[in-house]
This record gives sequence, structure tokens and C-alpha cells, in this order.
Amino acid sequence: MQLKITTQTEGPLLKRKHIVGQLEFPGEKTPSNKDVSAAIAKATGANEDVVAVRRIEMSFGATSAAVDAYVYESKEILLKTEARPKPKVAKVGEAK
Repeated sequence: MQLKITTQTEGPLLKRKHIVGQLEFPGEKTPSNKDVSAAIAKATGANEDVVAVRRIEMSFGATSAAVDAYVYESKEILLKTEARPKPKVAKVGEAK
């Protein structure tokens, strides 16, 4: 799997870098968010904990994908900025 970063812009207000790149993975399955965040962390020299992958877009059957991600300055800033999934609420009449 090879990552080619095409655009890297600084976002000083939210203390992050916006990364846009092209991912090549010939003969492999589509990479997961974890695999892509590891590749971005390696390419930028950051820790995997501060990378938030926003989008992996590819065509059916293609061996390349467009990647959109953010690299934050710290884990605390990432947790404050990025949306987290809502906790699941038990439905009425459902046993715990």
C-alpha cells in the first residue's frame, strides 16, 4: 500500500493539518480506516492517535482510492473537535 499526499494545508484555528492524498493498493483488499491512519501517520511523522480519517473514496473494482484526513496536534484537541458516536439507548421494553 502506497500513500501519495497531494495536498497538505495548515489549519491554525483548529490546530490541525488537512491531508488529501491518493492511496494505491494493487492486489490487496481495500484498506481499513486503521490501515489508512497508520499510513498517514508514517508519511507525516505523527502519532496514529492524532489522525482522523474522514473519507476513503474509490470506484468499484479499482485499486486506488482518494483519501481525506486530518492530523491534529494532540489527542485532546482531536477528542474536542471530532464527532463521537452517540451512546446506544435501550428501547422501551428491551431487557438489559
